Amino acid sequence: MNSEEIIQNAIAELKDEYRNNNDCFFNEHDLHHVFYCKLSHLGNLVRPEYPTRRRFFADKIDSEEYTSGKHSFPPRGENVPGSSRRGHYDFAILNEDFYNEFKGLSDRFERLSSKNVDTNLDQEGRKYVDIAIEFKYITGQCQRKTIEFDIFKLEEAEEARKKIFLVFIRKRGISPERYEKIINFLNKKKVESKGIQMDVIQHEDDRQVLFS
Repeated sequence: MNSEEIIQNAIAELKDEYRNNNDCFFNEHDLHHVFYCKLSHLGNLVRPEYPTRRRFFADKIDSEEYTSGKHSFPPRGENVPGSSRRGHYDFAILNEDFYNEFKGLSDRFERLSSKNVDTNLDQEGRKYVDIAIEFKYITGQCQRKTIEFDIFKLEEAEEARKKIFLVFIRKRGISPERYEKIINFLNKKKVESKGIQMDVIQHEDDRQVLFS
């Protein structure tokens, strides 16, 4: 199987495990851990918390332009604000050719980890991240701005060939009216998202309660 097949199989397994027993998942880190364990065949191509190429004003969450192009910048340049920062993807699957190109060099850590911004400059126009993946786990409050920013971050991921956003939601502790509003919001974003595989994963009982 290629990397995309392995990722899609891992996602399908994680969805089933969550729907069948979501009491095992206390927080988003639990989802990350189970998912990461399913990717052993990909070896060092799998990188958690991998830096984005572009820089953002992620702290301007109250701004109406929080998720606009005005707050997205290249890694370096005269007009790039010093206060902007690179974000991170929950998981990045590195392009295999990119990995093989640098894995034997003395500065392979700096190159492959993208710690050295020069790597980003050298790779302009190249899809050196094969798959970028974001997670969100909603167990109570739905922080809509953070969800919109994750989508925006993926839309701006010019270095990623494929982009995936997995949103898990747990009904317990959320009123039926608010739950329905959250689902409607997520479905709207799913339709609007550009070039992103966005999945909204509900517990089986959640769907029965909401749509019975």
